[in-house]
Amino acid sequence: MRLLTIAQLAEMSGKPKSRNWIYQKVKSGEIPAIKVGRTYKVPELEWNKWIYSKLGKKLEPEWYKQITEGLSED
Repeated sequence: MRLLTIAQLAEMSGKPKSRNWIYQKVKSGEIPAIKVGRTYKVPELEWNKWIYSKLGKKLEPEWYKQITEGLSED
């Protein structure tokens, strides 16, 4: 399972200033995350599911397979 930091998620979004917004969503529980010490880590699959839900789309089986391939290798 690949875990992403809030900084990585902000960078992936293409909007580095979105870091505080993402942090607020994680802290409120809207974006599922794991607290590791003082840092939040978001499982990549959970991030993808959250993004798709905001776009009003479902993860189709072929997309789900592509996203989850290799997660067990990390």
